[in-house]
Amino acid sequence: MAPGTSPWLAAFGLSVWQIGIFIITALVTIMIVQSLTAMMRDWLVRLHEDHRPDSAIVSVPGTGPVMARHQTALWGVTTGVLVIVFCVTAVVNHRTMVNLINSDATEVLAHRGFIQGGVENTLPALQAAAKAGADRVEFDVMETKDGKFVVMHDTNLKRLAGKNLNVKDLTQDELTKITVRAGGMEAKIPSLEEWIQLSILLNLPQLLEIKLHGSETPDLVPRLLGVLDRAGVTEHYTYHSLSREVVEELKRLRPQLVVGFIVPINFGGVPNVEADFIVIEQQSYSSRFVRQAWADGYNVIVWTVDDEQQMRDYIDAAVDGIITDQPDLAITSRTDIAEDKGLAGRLSDAISRSASF
Repeated sequence: MAPGTSPWLAAFGLSVWQIGIFIITALVTIMIVQSLTAMMRDWLVRLHEDHRPDSAIVSVPGTGPVMARHQTALWGVTTGVLVIVFCVTAVVNHRTMVNLINSDATEVLAHRGFIQGGVENTLPALQAAAKAGADRVEFDVMETKDGKFVVMHDTNLKRLAGKNLNVKDLTQDELTKITVRAGGMEAKIPSLEEWIQLSILLNLPQLLEIKLHGSETPDLVPRLLGVLDRAGVTEHYTYHSLSREVVEELKRLRPQLVVGFIVPINFGGVPNVEADFIVIEQQSYSSRFVRQAWADGYNVIVWTVDDEQQMRDYIDAAVDGIITDQPDLAITSRTDIAEDKGLAGRLSDAISRSASF
């Protein structure tokens, strides 16, 4: 069997199931209506018999050649409608089946590295993410006082280093001497150059988030691109930011780069932004948002997904990526869905989910 036929066969199967449920429901309704109609007709016949002479001819509704022709026409129309509905649902379900078959395409991104193997945004966490099998690592970059860059999420060092110091007030050299601690682990704050070199060594793609502290130099984006260019990784990385201005400047300076816009809380639908993908916080996730984003030409990445069932739901829905603190669990879930269950199992999941609505 040709591989391309599999989604269509599955789509036809799902359509048959959906229409079958509809027909069964409709038939039960029709049976009830017909039973009530027959009871009413019987009552009318008896009424005629009770009030007319024996010689009177009683015409019972629902009999005769005219009614037969009407019934034939009704069956023809019903069959035609069912064929149209079947074709429409098959086309709609085809995309669902393609998504299910391609669910292994959902990228697993380790959030700030793998925090079970190292403090977030440190070199041990990057190494741990590679060992866990992450497809890509999402990490944060911030500009220092001297216009260089370190890998850091917080604008202040209080949480991880126990020092009430701001990144914007320290040079790269000062920051990379500071130790950060979490979960019984510790490491130095890495420079962007150190992070890049290790990612090259590990052959591990990266999603770089540009974090702002409010005191950046006007040439932040060109300066950052210069560091990446010198390392030869600019076009091997992808990028995202909460700042629309940064996102659109990146696309303006380097249209070929893959750049995303982060939407932490969404109430107004898909934003209109010069970007390649949208990163949405999972509390704002909806299948409607994803469908609209895809229709508008954006890929969709969801963060931060740490619950196994939610991982499976997003992978089943074929979102383009999930950012997670547990990349090992996400990889296992994706492998289970893509290999162990196969299309039949995923079709069963789809039917189960639709039956629950």
